[in-house]
Amino acid sequence: MDAAARSSPDRTSPGGPLACTVDGLSVRYRGTGQVLDDLSMALPAGSVTALIGPNGVGKSTLLRTIAGFERPTSGRVRVDGVDVHGGGSAARGSTGFLPQRVALYPASDARAHIAWAAAARPGYDRGIPERMLRDLDVPMDRRTDRISGGQRVIVALALVLGTRPALLLLDEPTEAMDPLVRLEVYGLIRDLAQRYGTSVLVATHQLAEATAAADRFLVLGGGRITLDGDAPTLLATHRTIHADAPLPPGAAWVAAVPGGGADRRVVIRIDPDRPVAGDALTLDDLLLAHLAALRSATGPAVTR
Repeated sequence: MDAAARSSPDRTSPGGPLACTVDGLSVRYRGTGQVLDDLSMALPAGSVTALIGPNGVGKSTLLRTIAGFERPTSGRVRVDGVDVHGGGSAARGSTGFLPQRVALYPASDARAHIAWAAAARPGYDRGIPERMLRDLDVPMDRRTDRISGGQRVIVALALVLGTRPALLLLDEPTEAMDPLVRLEVYGLIRDLAQRYGTSVLVATHQLAEATAAADRFLVLGGGRITLDGDAPTLLATHRTIHADAPLPPGAAWVAAVPGGGADRRVVIRIDPDRPVAGDALTLDDLLLAHLAALRSATGPAVTR
C-alpha cells in the first residue's frame, strides 16, 4: 500500500463530550491476517456518523469490537469513558448493536418481543419501539416470520432503540428496505440522536441516505480511518480541478472524479486557509473519490 493510503486522516477535533474513543485499535485473525491496524477515532456525543469503505475492509469487525463482541489484538475502546474490554459487562450496557443478520423468534410477534425486552431490561422504554412500528406501519400482532425482511429489520432496530443507548451501532441497517422506508428509518435515527443525545455509528454503502442523515463521515481502508470529519469541514477542504491543471501549492491529489467523462476532473484536498481556483463538489462525489483512492491503492474492489 502506498504512503497516501496510510497517511493520517482528515479529522475534525470535536468540541464537546465524546461518546466513544478508539485508540490504537488492531484486530488480527488467525488465517486471514490483519483487519484493523492501529486505528484511532472519536465520536462526539449526539452525532450521527456514517462509516463507509470497500466491501470486506473491516467495517463489521470495527462495530463488533466497539460493541465488545470482538477482543482486539491491541488498543482500547472507551464508551462514555469506560473501557469496553476491561470494564466487564457493565461497560457495554450503554451500547446498542444491530448486526447485519437480525435474530427474532419467528413464531412470535413484535408486541411479544417488546414485552420480553421490557421485562429483561430495567428502565426499558417500550414507548419508543411501539411508536416506531406504528409510524412505519409495521404490524405488531403478526408473527415475525410472516412479515417482510425489511419489516423484521425495523422490528429489531426498534427493540434496540427501546434501551435508549448512549451509543448505537448499526451494520447496514436498511439493506433490505425500499428507498422510502430507508429515508424514514434514517429520519427516526436522527430524531433519536437529537432527542436523547444518542451517538450513532452506522456502516452503510447507501451514500444518498447516509449523506442526507449523517453529520459526520468516516472512510475505512487499509485497516485505518483515512477520512474523518463533519460535512462542512470536508466540503471546505476539498475541491475539483481539471485533470491537466497544475496542482495548487499545499494541495494533495485524492482521485479522479468518478464518471467524469470528457471533462476530466480530479478531487484535491486543500488547506481552507489557502484558497484555490478549483470548484466545489458534492458530498457524494467527495466520498466516492476517497473510495476510488482506496481502490487504486489496494486493487479493484466493490465499494460498499
